[in-house]
Amino acid sequence: MSFSVADFRLWMADTAPYATLAAIACLPFSKFWMNQFLITAVVFSFFGGLFGQYWQYIKQRYSTHVALAFFAWIWISVIYSAAPNFLEALQGVGKYGKILYILALLPIFLQPFIRQWAELLLIASIFISTLFNLAYAYDIWHIRMHLEDYFIFNTFLINPIYITVQTTFVAFLCFTRFFTHEKYKYLFLALFILFSFYLLFINPQRTAYLLYLSLTLLVIFQNTYCNWKKILFSSLFLCLFLFSVYHLSPQIHHNVHETITEVLNYQEDITQGQYNSTNYRLSFLLHSWDIFIQHPWLGTGAGSFSYVYAQTNGPSLYENKLLDHPHNEYMMVMLQFGLVGLSLFLVWIITHWRWASELSPPNKFRLQALIIIFVLNGLANVSLFSGSTGSFYLLFLALYSATWLEKKL
Repeated sequence: MSFSVADFRLWMADTAPYATLAAIACLPFSKFWMNQFLITAVVFSFFGGLFGQYWQYIKQRYSTHVALAFFAWIWISVIYSAAPNFLEALQGVGKYGKILYILALLPIFLQPFIRQWAELLLIASIFISTLFNLAYAYDIWHIRMHLEDYFIFNTFLINPIYITVQTTFVAFLCFTRFFTHEKYKYLFLALFILFSFYLLFINPQRTAYLLYLSLTLLVIFQNTYCNWKKILFSSLFLCLFLFSVYHLSPQIHHNVHETITEVLNYQEDITQGQYNSTNYRLSFLLHSWDIFIQHPWLGTGAGSFSYVYAQTNGPSLYENKLLDHPHNEYMMVMLQFGLVGLSLFLVWIITHWRWASELSPPNKFRLQALIIIFVLNGLANVSLFSGSTGSFYLLFLALYSATWLEKKL
């Protein structure tokens, strides 16, 4: 029995959705395997014909034009990059090349059952991850599951910051499913409570509080729009909720006071060479800003951050290791690609919000929550450039946006 090129392309097209599901299942556990499955899905979608089959619709989106323009600008920046060699500059291009994944991922999620399984797999994976972290927090399992020092499948567990982003979104996802899924609504409510408990009472990442509060405000806005009685009631409930959680959660109480202390003592601490999470980030930003104001329009080029930052004598997380990024997505883009690149990057994100406005609930609400998480996380971390957060964002951006493409067919 012969196996033709056409048969192979058909096999790739059929396999791409399952490679995508495998990538989603790996999100909280293995960055290495998540990347392998994600790249496989993108390649199979492209060469299997899915991308070409729906390109005429995908290219109609304004966000597609902006993504291509941003990626083209990144390539142009290679010409004047301050990176020590072309290979380093090329690696910088590759870090942002994933913005084009969305073009190949969109057709993969056209099938409703793939979208359904993608959400369920993410919920199940985060549930298992949360159980691991709770077991460690309560001294049931002594392996430090929340740090990148435990090997699984020949690679590391995901960084706790990435877990925080994914868990916050899944908590919101379970909350919306409580109202839209009649059969298992109380199961999703129980999962929402579990994830909320972990984020607010166990998780040491301060980013979780900002993201959780932002999604709480989003839920209030989505359900009380232009209804002043509901707005007043929801505002009072939110104040009571925040007051209660602050006093009931030793973790939040400690982290809030620690953050305030670190900010107030910033100048004194860095003078004495004492660094912590807060003043590290502030120092990274200030030293990066000094570089940016010297090259405000064009930046210093793709892949150049580590090398130009090293010239500022700013602090680094590890000795004898160049700092990879300033722990701020927008500063990372500004420094390398200037105001031109930052403008394209911000417009790219804005087009996603416009995309969400064209969808129907609950996909509209879920995509809005995803965008808010991505935007806010970029203030204290790098969402797209490094780690699994960028891949997580693009996967679920494609998932919810595919409902738009489905209507076009």
